[in-house]
Amino acid sequence: MTKYIEDIDADVYVMADGDDTYPADAAPAMVAKILEGYDMVIGDRLSSTYFQENKRPFPNFGNRLVRGSINALFGAHVTDIMTGYRA
Repeated sequence: MTKYIEDIDADVYVMADGDDTYPADAAPAMVAKILEGYDMVIGDRLSSTYFQENKRPFPNFGNRLVRGSINALFGAHVTDIMTGYRA
């Protein structure tokens, strides 16, 4: 990621997993939030049907554990801490 950011000069970077998990058409809205002044915008798989379609007990448990820890430590309200969709 560091090389990617060093080689490309941009005001905003959008990162997404390459497995078609995230809708590309959401990227402009994410960029708009960055341009409004947000430090980071995080995509959320767990508020859609993804969570029901991908019932994997161990990874889902880990996601909940890490999410709860991060939110408790930093007073955040992140719903999908392990998402690969960020701006």
